[in-house]
Amino acid sequence: MNDGSVDNSSAHEEWPHTGLSNAGQSAEHSQSPQLIKVEIYVADHCHVCDYTYEVAASIQRDFPEVALEIIDMAAPQRPIPEVVFATPTYLLNGHVWSLGNPSPEDVHTRLSEALTQTTSLLPENRNE
Repeated sequence: MNDGSVDNSSAHEEWPHTGLSNAGQSAEHSQSPQLIKVEIYVADHCHVCDYTYEVAASIQRDFPEVALEIIDMAAPQRPIPEVVFATPTYLLNGHVWSLGNPSPEDVHTRLSEALTQTTSLLPENRNE
């Protein structure tokens, strides 16, 4: 049963304002491969980023099959891509999706389309 709960037992930090872990997935979905990845770059000084955590929570709730990661520009765990020059920046599978927070409609449309395209590429869904 997917109750929207998040496995907070990992060493990941908790996202401010949400109570969600940046582990990016619910415990139920942690064993399945993540075909869609959303990376969101934020900064402490970014006031617009406060709403970013709400967007991230809605992605996690509505699209649990999406790997979701919030990266703090002040303490990145890996090099920041050159395409990231402002916050918040949303990357969808490594490509800039949004500079600034996307609308709820854009989130739903983009991720639904990405999931549909990715699902159709899976071997069990091909009509060969």
